[in-house]
Amino acid sequence: MISSLELARLAGVSQGTVDRALHGRSGVAAATRERVLALAAQHGYQANPVAREMMGLAASPLVGAVVHAIGTHAVFFSTLMTAVHRRLRADGLHLVMSYAADPAEQSAVATHLLARRMRALLLVHGFDGHLPPAGGIPVAALVLPVAGAVNLVPDELATGRIAAEQLVARGHRRLVVISHGEHAVAVARRDGFRTAGQAAGASVAVVDSVPAALDQVRSGASAVFCHNDPQADHLLTAARIQGLACPQRFSVVGVDGSTDDRHLATLAYPFAAIADGVAVVVGGMMPSAPPPCVWRDGASIGMGPQ
Repeated sequence: MISSLELARLAGVSQGTVDRALHGRSGVAAATRERVLALAAQHGYQANPVAREMMGLAASPLVGAVVHAIGTHAVFFSTLMTAVHRRLRADGLHLVMSYAADPAEQSAVATHLLARRMRALLLVHGFDGHLPPAGGIPVAALVLPVAGAVNLVPDELATGRIAAEQLVARGHRRLVVISHGEHAVAVARRDGFRTAGQAAGASVAVVDSVPAALDQVRSGASAVFCHNDPQADHLLTAARIQGLACPQRFSVVGVDGSTDDRHLATLAYPFAAIADGVAVVVGGMMPSAPPPCVWRDGASIGMGPQ
């Protein structure tokens, strides 16, 4: 592939004439335009897409994403970003991802991506309060809400509420929820679970670790709600080691649904709907609120004590 300067030399014209001929602008004789186009086709010339974007001749096909560093090995984030990538590719767009371990790094990476005038910027499990001026570029937040962004986050209070309702409907009256930090999603899931469980007449213990949850099971709790599927898998492994059978002794519910493990009862995350919302944001419009997580039954949940 040759450059526009080399193409100009072959055609015996200036580089400006080549540019006008290739882009159909006036000021170029018909014979010259045909010669330039023929040589461009013969030598496989392609205009530099970055240069065209900088000159305002074409919209950027790139969508930038700053992903929290915890997502480097998590199946959940891989599943989410694959859904977003495939949805954008269907519109002829390309996803460019980078990672940030702290608020300062998120701000720096976001500033760099915004300076490239990408079509949109995604903050995935972002740090709130660290969004640089976007200059009119749409910014969407996934997984965690971020002030100033379009938040494509499902109703996490409903996530907790649905989990509690499913357990109570099966006769569980001593419930446990493993609280996973104090970020917005963890708080919403915990509060939704606790409020719905207590409203139905169940007791709800809030603990901060898998060992503490198993202590509750040994003292008579019959169901545990975990923040996500990996935490639920950890709980089930630890329970087997300690001889606590599931679902005979207690039930387990996770949140995620990013794997094909049908043993675990979980609330499946709306990956496809989030990806569709991203496409709407990239198109410069306001998306509708994502649907809530959807209950998916599994062998890890049984009936409560009779």
